[in-house]
Amino acid sequence: HEGTHDTRHAFALPCH
Repeated sequence: HEGTHDTRHAFALPCH
């Protein structure tokens, strides 16, 4: 994803 700021999810995701 784009990084930890993934607005498509209810939680932050890692860059990889």
